[in-house]
Amino acid sequence: MHLRHVSGLLLLAALALAAGVARAAWERQGQTPSGAVYRMAVPEGWRSGDGLVVFQRDLSFELDLAPDLGPLAQLQLEQGYAVVASGYSQAGWAVFASGRDNAELVERFAADVGEPGRVLTYGTAMGGYIALQMAQDPRIAVDGVLALCPLAAGHRRWDEALDLRVVYDAVCNGVPGGGLPAAADQSWLLEAGQISAAGLADIVGRAGVCLGIDVRPEQREPAQQARLDVLKARSGLADDAAVLPRLAWATVGLSDLLRDRGKLAGAAAVGNSGVDYGDAAINARVHRVAADAFAALEFRLQSGLRPGGQARVVSLHGQADEVVGAAHQASLRALWPDARLLLAHAATTEPAGCGLSAAEIESAWDTLLAWVDAPQAPAPDAVELQARCLERIANGDSSGECRIDPAFEGDVDGAAFRSRGLAVDRLDARFSGDWIDTDHPGEQWSLELLEGGGALIYGLTFPAAGEGGEQFWLIGSGRADGNGIAFDEVHSLQGGGFGEDFDPSHARFRPWGMLRMVFDDCGVARLRYSAGASFGRGERRLLQARGLAGGDCDNDGAKAAEGLAALSGSWYDPQRPGQGATLNIDVNGSARLVLMGYDPRQGQPAWLQAGGHIDFLGRARFERVQRALGPRFDREQGGTLQLRDWGRIEIDFPDCDHAVLRYRGPDAEWGSGRLQLQRLTRPLGVGDCGL
Repeated sequence: MHLRHVSGLLLLAALALAAGVARAAWERQGQTPSGAVYRMAVPEGWRSGDGLVVFQRDLSFELDLAPDLGPLAQLQLEQGYAVVASGYSQAGWAVFASGRDNAELVERFAADVGEPGRVLTYGTAMGGYIALQMAQDPRIAVDGVLALCPLAAGHRRWDEALDLRVVYDAVCNGVPGGGLPAAADQSWLLEAGQISAAGLADIVGRAGVCLGIDVRPEQREPAQQARLDVLKARSGLADDAAVLPRLAWATVGLSDLLRDRGKLAGAAAVGNSGVDYGDAAINARVHRVAADAFAALEFRLQSGLRPGGQARVVSLHGQADEVVGAAHQASLRALWPDARLLLAHAATTEPAGCGLSAAEIESAWDTLLAWVDAPQAPAPDAVELQARCLERIANGDSSGECRIDPAFEGDVDGAAFRSRGLAVDRLDARFSGDWIDTDHPGEQWSLELLEGGGALIYGLTFPAAGEGGEQFWLIGSGRADGNGIAFDEVHSLQGGGFGEDFDPSHARFRPWGMLRMVFDDCGVARLRYSAGASFGRGERRLLQARGLAGGDCDNDGAKAAEGLAALSGSWYDPQRPGQGATLNIDVNGSARLVLMGYDPRQGQPAWLQAGGHIDFLGRARFERVQRALGPRFDREQGGTLQLRDWGRIEIDFPDCDHAVLRYRGPDAEWGSGRLQLQRLTRPLGVGDCGL
């Protein structure tokens, strides 16, 4: 078994060998600043503004120093497209660097050849994933993507790899010569020196001893067949031919991913602590790996696609493919807008690879081009794709079968991915609300989960050592993924004046750092921060003090809060942006208010908190508003919490999206006044307020 292309590149090999690169006015090979080797081919007459195709190769466990231009290069050059490809600056799971590599490649092409107009990209398996990733990269405007059997749920491939490795170890343990090499530090990985072609050849030999995978079924010993049957059943494989390609990922691929300093660098981003393998004996024997929740979140962020995308996508999958299962296709359905996505399946018969014919691939390319040419047209469907394929065959333009099956749905919801047994595997409205660390009295983290995977957090806290002022507040916008949320850009603000006297032209955003939040259970979370020198790095262990809009762990997270509770969320004065309020109201009208602004004396961040009640007419009264003072951000810096009475606040809601806030401060400096508020957010689980 050759080290490269272990995940089914045979579907492209015949096309690539037949095509070569034809009709190119010139070809060029070079290297981008990241170190990735690239190749370009430009057809006769290409001018700035003409089209560019970026081919994405599949996984290779060796650096690609001679990238090819893909199986459609001849066709694309004949159509007037320039074609480029990067070998990437990483081997193996190259998605950590592929975005930068592709951006540098397109930039180099624009500088050396000309600014491209339409940009299209395509690839198979990992290459299909990288093509989709490129379409979400803000540095490159991609018009269309052809994804062939894409590993769209990228990080789940490595869950599958871990499961196969530990099940193999449990099944083949004690078989002389059949056990896989095990590293001294982590028995489910290879030593660094075994991540090589020789190492893979050794693994193939050992698998032959244990499973008889290298001989015909009738030649296997009964014990080998029995072990192979258990391995396939417990790892979700149906065909013998898929075992070795998947085992390559589970050994060389997984070890490279975990050990490479440019990838996970030893971080335990995958685990199987809670996985049920469906067999009591296997469950008792498999090695258990505890994933670090923060490392797993970072891995998902770097090795997963975001919801939404502007490019038009044609994704074609082979039904029999067990190297890239149909669950990956289902995950793409959940990520990409329906109006810009065509998912189709071909009735293939090859379990060890994608198995698409030349005619099917070329007709998928034709369908993408026609769609990009008519962006206002409805999305094409599998019936149209099959018709184009049959037309190509009839005209003698393509070879192979046309097997697009419009009726085949595949794994609609991705259920084929094995549950990781986590207490929390996705976030819903129950996780919004106010969170506290009992070791940091007075501090509060207010979280709002939003539609489309977005999240907003307010850190109501205190200055660090060396920072001025008595209070401090932060705001961050983030993205939820699995059981965690990443807030890459968290800011503090500084202003001048309070309430009516606040001048938004004096407000200044100050970059603060980043936050990561992971949920170990409903109502239990950890928050990790990385900020400037004065705040440093650290972690909070949080408990949910109050769910948003009356939600809690006993509620159905999908059920929307109606009535007055639906006024919960963030509010601001459009005439005075830079200050605002959060409201958390339960079904009985009990309300918690936080008003964020600035100390009128020094312009430092200041925040007020109050409990009150809202009546059925939409009138909220907060008779005792307080300021929390005394502590510093780091508890080691001392300071005793003091809650000082501040004044009173009233809010009237004429409707669900507007409010009038009136305040009366403790003295002339804070003053009194009114703010015309408007709803800023409608968090998950917030319905109609009824006003």
